[in-house]
Amino acid sequence: MNNNNNDRREELSKMTHAQLRKEAATLLTRLANKETVNGIHSPNGFTVNKPNGIKIIGSSLKTEKGEKLNVLTIVAFLAPSDSSGLLKNGKPLNVCAFATDACRTGCLGLNAGLMVAPQVINSKLWKTALYYVDKELFRALIIHEIAIKEKYAIKQGFNKLGVRLNGTSDLPFYQQWPELLTMFPNVQFYDYTKQPALIKRYDKTETPNYHLTYSANGSEHSQEIARIAHSKGLSISAIVRDTLTSDSEEENLAHNVLGFNTNVIDGDETDVRFYDRPGSIVALRLKANNKTKVAELLNNDIFEV
Repeated sequence: MNNNNNDRREELSKMTHAQLRKEAATLLTRLANKETVNGIHSPNGFTVNKPNGIKIIGSSLKTEKGEKLNVLTIVAFLAPSDSSGLLKNGKPLNVCAFATDACRTGCLGLNAGLMVAPQVINSKLWKTALYYVDKELFRALIIHEIAIKEKYAIKQGFNKLGVRLNGTSDLPFYQQWPELLTMFPNVQFYDYTKQPALIKRYDKTETPNYHLTYSANGSEHSQEIARIAHSKGLSISAIVRDTLTSDSEEENLAHNVLGFNTNVIDGDETDVRFYDRPGSIVALRLKANNKTKVAELLNNDIFEV
């Protein structure tokens, strides 16, 4: 971390949560008005919440399913891939560096459920803008939000708080801010990723409260990375057209993803990936408001059984 970041982090550490949100609203208002701030420009603009409405981490119907396992889960949704339209020094910004052409166009973060609602799209835009315009401020806000939710989870009697910062992004948050894991040792952080380097570097002994799931896909190296993930006891997610209904379908999926048989689970039951049996394939049923269209867009990122 350079001296400027150090100075900014120290400055922000002296602010209350309310002051941080006010600071965020001020920066976002400038961006929304098409001003370039810290090299970041938003050609499309967005609507800015009032300061008390600045909240980065929320929940979803799927993460709420974890409550039946006595896990409270919170998740952050950013604008997927390069859909924000944000520019840095004139160049497009992309929160999913390893997105395939198929997943970029067929992304469920752009095509499914409430993700297509105008207010949700706007929320993803300003969160992405805030991350890029002031990463230290983004970090300070999520620390406050995690601390608040951890206290709430304890008060409500949950066994665990799960935190997924990459709900619709694939950013290296924990490589950028590894201190998050030690600041909250009793919180379980987790992500899905397509980034080979993150899978290859993963070491549970170094990050016991961080779990990764590799997102298998149609790229030529996917099976190789999936096997590395399996060898480390990580989960491997795979999109399928519909719920698997037989042992033979599960075995076919395992062979298509890994090249050999392994445990397959229904990933739509909960999002609590850190409770998966080590090395499991997580079958995720295709979800979209227009399944036929999205299936065509996802193409070979869908695994046939």
